[in-house]
Amino acid sequence: MSGLVSIVMPVYNRESLIGAAIGSIARQSYANIEVIIVDDGSSDNTPEVAKHLLRSLSLNGRVVTINNGGPDKARDIGIEYTSGEYVAFIDSDDLWENNYLETMVSALDCHETAMFAFSDFWISDELGNSLYTKNSTLTVFHRDLAKCYNDVNYIDRDFFQYLLVEQPIFPSALVFRKAAYIALGPTTRFIEERIGSLEWEFFLRMAQVYALLYVRMPLVRIRKHEGNFSANFNVQTQGEIKVLSVVWQNYVLSELEKQIVRKQLALRSFTVGYNYLALDNMPLARQFFIFSLSWTADVKTFIYLCLSFLPYKSLVKIKEFLRG
Repeated sequence: MSGLVSIVMPVYNRESLIGAAIGSIARQSYANIEVIIVDDGSSDNTPEVAKHLLRSLSLNGRVVTINNGGPDKARDIGIEYTSGEYVAFIDSDDLWENNYLETMVSALDCHETAMFAFSDFWISDELGNSLYTKNSTLTVFHRDLAKCYNDVNYIDRDFFQYLLVEQPIFPSALVFRKAAYIALGPTTRFIEERIGSLEWEFFLRMAQVYALLYVRMPLVRIRKHEGNFSANFNVQTQGEIKVLSVVWQNYVLSELEKQIVRKQLALRSFTVGYNYLALDNMPLARQFFIFSLSWTADVKTFIYLCLSFLPYKSLVKIKEFLRG
């Protein structure tokens, strides 16, 4: 058995879901673990349920209660209570396959220069029924990283540039060496407020500095339900815009990386503007179209900016005319 794995689980008002997640921890074939559950100011019985589950499943761990600040801040606080060589995140509504930790730690042990390991994962319904794998939906991943055919793939070049475009990593499918986290700084180092996709900035930071391991097997099930913070597309995309803005302001970038960041800021800002246009929120639509144009001059974006000054009923008539 290798080093101690500290498992950090942020949780908020999940008394009905947390049992399955903690159960998947208890069933791990890798036994050298501790569990830090960070109750993010729940108003239900989540902390009591969590404590009972730790006792009844004979898991070494504790429950820490904090003021509500979002899952990223909760993870950072949770790591302060860890003592393991490795850290693994799991969200309170996700599930690990029984061999998840054993596979991930074994991969890291076999590649001493790699600091982080992430696996593919299943997108599942509320009952945990697997629907599809995340990486089956990623176009660029399969085009540019098609060489990743081994069970475990060592990635040390160009991954940062790729990660600016697509996101194959999810917190519940990531295991890393605690020493690397300490060197990089906390997840909330640059962004303290709660936003969608905040963890992406931490992943970008790690990819710019360290080699990573990609485990091709889907070993995690991410359950989608109404309580997911990631369910709101505009919230997530606006979070991505914030992350990319932080990258632009704080990272040392090559000219190619600067081009990628500018393009992604323009693209994601246009997408949010278009969604607000469809929702008849013209002020916000204009705001994001203008922000998009500040990064890349684009005729289509300019046309939509002009359209955002028209009454919504006029836009509907134009759309009907074009269809007819």
